[in-house]
Amino acid sequence: MPATPSIPHRDRLAGLLLIGITVLVIVRAWFPDSGAGSAASVLVITLLLIFGFQVRVSRLAFILVGALLSVSSFLTLADWQASIARALGTTAFIAAFFTALSTLRNAAGTSQAILRCSRFLSQQPPGRRYVALTVGGQLFALLLNYGAITLLGSLATADARDEPNVEIRNHRIRRMLLAIQRGFLSTLPWSPLSFAVAISTAVIPGASLAEGFLPCLVNGVVIAGTGWLLDTLFKPRLSSPAPPRGKLTDTWFSVTPLLLLLALLAVVVGSLYLATGMRIVFLVLLSVPLIALG
Repeated sequence: MPATPSIPHRDRLAGLLLIGITVLVIVRAWFPDSGAGSAASVLVITLLLIFGFQVRVSRLAFILVGALLSVSSFLTLADWQASIARALGTTAFIAAFFTALSTLRNAAGTSQAILRCSRFLSQQPPGRRYVALTVGGQLFALLLNYGAITLLGSLATADARDEPNVEIRNHRIRRMLLAIQRGFLSTLPWSPLSFAVAISTAVIPGASLAEGFLPCLVNGVVIAGTGWLLDTLFKPRLSSPAPPRGKLTDTWFSVTPLLLLLALLAVVVGSLYLATGMRIVFLVLLSVPLIALG
């Protein structure tokens, strides 16, 4: 039995810091005067120092720019303490949000039921494969975020490689990957689990997903619908008729675990929002790790 690779102590420390930041950000959201925000800021600075010795020079530039802006605030602003505290607070929230979503992505990405669902979507016949992968890409994006592209894309590509006709195989891979990517992109404007929504509502004062959800959802529908229209209008012409595909071994029941998980997430977040009125991104931050643990 192969030995389990050891995790460097520096990575272990970074992981513990990310967990600590996530917990403190959640505590700060529920108890603003608890001092958890200041503690999270200290952990963020410590984490940046650790990452500063690991990342490439191009990534290190972001840390250096942040340091220069902090020095500039100290020299030019009368309330530089509040300015830097807000910046560290936003940084802590983004780190916590990434960490929380990673817990669900790792849990769902290793589930055999989820893998079976994604494989079933990628094996749909041409008449409904694009819609299935677009909608499936949206559903998986809610759980896996960017991991949805990797998971669905790898399974779709693996399935298409079994096609002996090179022309059909290349067209199938291209259309399936476009459907997955467009499905993922269409969730970015409205999904409470997307980084675009989380960062926008955290950085822009007064921004709220609850107030802008409907127009953002319309944008997502436009993106998905435009992708389907482009696929329909520019459908490739084959030099010879495609042979009939074999019968699917799974049924639409394979999608049930994914739908149940999304329904559970929606019920938990929705119930907490109705009960507390707190911003949805903070409720997601609390709910997602608990659901992933379950």
